[in-house]
Amino acid sequence: MTFMKDLSGRTALITGGSSGIGLAIAKKLSEEGAFVIVLARDKVKAEAAALTIKGKKLVITANVTDPVSLSAAVREMKEKGISVDILVNSAGVVHPVPLLEQTQQEIEATLGTNLLGAINSCKYFVPLMRSPGYIANISSIAGIVGLYGYSAYGASKFGIVGLSEALSLELYGRGIRVGTVFPPDTDTPQLEQELTRRPEPLRRMVGVGGAISADKVARSVIKGIKDGRAMIYPTAMGRFLRLVVGPAGPIVRWYLRRKLYG
Repeated sequence: MTFMKDLSGRTALITGGSSGIGLAIAKKLSEEGAFVIVLARDKVKAEAAALTIKGKKLVITANVTDPVSLSAAVREMKEKGISVDILVNSAGVVHPVPLLEQTQQEIEATLGTNLLGAINSCKYFVPLMRSPGYIANISSIAGIVGLYGYSAYGASKFGIVGLSEALSLELYGRGIRVGTVFPPDTDTPQLEQELTRRPEPLRRMVGVGGAISADKVARSVIKGIKDGRAMIYPTAMGRFLRLVVGPAGPIVRWYLRRKLYG
């Protein structure tokens, strides 16, 4: 059943929207007629990215790990009379190094941006959201199954799943649906950098090719928003892994919603 059939006239806020998957989603939302807000730390990069988005857009400079920065972003949006229909949490970093070889700074940056950043984004921007609303939290295949060299990253992406599961219950009564996106390797500038450090044991596990386009991920997210999906799989492999790892997930979500909302 369609949840949000027409995205025209909707307002979408995308964190990490200046590159990669976030930018691809911003472009697709704009093509659907949405007003797109690109939120990123680097103002110059965000403004350059916004030039590639054809429709109505706004750039807001903020750091999802900094509550003061997010508070300022919320004030700016309130002053402009902006409410949000769609929130996409795409800001993320990755340091593909075995945990014992990672620096403390890399660990904290990974968890801070990927997980705490998404939590902060929801905490500060959900009060601006209207019903029906939708939150898309970008996880990863590494949020379904553990991967060598991705201990901190996997923890952050598994955490995204838990965040989405709990928020879906907390916000259901407000007419806001929450979905988790599980992209595999995606052809982005971040992956290009990541591959230069990817541990050899992982290369043997997953192979050396097969990255999908950010555009393909974006298309799957758009469909997921329209359908109000709890889980969004850009590839069949992600769906298969999730079904194998957690076959009772849909039943559990249905049961908990019934307990809370009848």
